[in-house]
Amino acid sequence: MAEIVVPEKVVPVDTHKTETVGGSAFSPTATPNAARYLLVQALAQNVRYTLDGTTPSATVGFQLKTTDTPILIPIGKGMVPRFFREASGAILQYCWMGDST
Repeated sequence: MAEIVVPEKVVPVDTHKTETVGGSAFSPTATPNAARYLLVQALAQNVRYTLDGTTPSATVGFQLKTTDTPILIPIGKGMVPRFFREASGAILQYCWMGDST
């Protein structure tokens, strides 16, 4: 299993959230101005995600496996993370992160 690599000066810029991923794609709450990354982990069922606004499905998008450690996704201008469950019961843990000053 890969180890999570977090840049040295990354800090939370919003509260940790837990989202039960329903039968339609969703985007996390509005990106805080200071956010530069999204820390995510799938629980209970695998989750798929896209970053360009494309609608993910059970077979389309990058895959977050329940056995994976949390991953840090850099968020650039114009990126729109969207998530979808592969099966009922998927839970997504996430937190917006930014650079410390």
